[in-house]
Amino acid sequence: SDDASMDGDVAVSYYYIDDNAFTSADFSMALTGNCPPVVTGIKQQSTAFENLNFYPNPTSSNGTIEVVLNENAKMDIAVINSVGQTVYSTTLSGNAGSNKVELNLTDLSSGLYFYQVKLEGSKAITKKFAVEK
Repeated sequence: SDDASMDGDVAVSYYYIDDNAFTSADFSMALTGNCPPVVTGIKQQSTAFENLNFYPNPTSSNGTIEVVLNENAKMDIAVINSVGQTVYSTTLSGNAGSNKVELNLTDLSSGLYFYQVKLEGSKAITKKFAVEK
């Protein structure tokens, strides 16, 4: 949403992507006496992802999402435009090691996009790429 309610302020746009939120389970808490709990660290999440990359970036017509996995896993892949609309999605069976997903992006306009990879049983990872025509 945009908020320019104060004179002289510049509008700020906020963008929210599902499934990229922290929960209380992601943080370590310490209790001291009668004081409320204090966050002492962020829990390390084990993940089947080893690496996630998009190339070429920027792209004009075709792109490749490379997902390197530590183990076999079902992958949900989506391309999302800058207003949050899913413009491409697919589900694939990923194998341990390098998995390459070729994308035909010729129908996309120039602009900023996001690619999101969600593995079965884990949180989604979302990164950005640009299309230049």
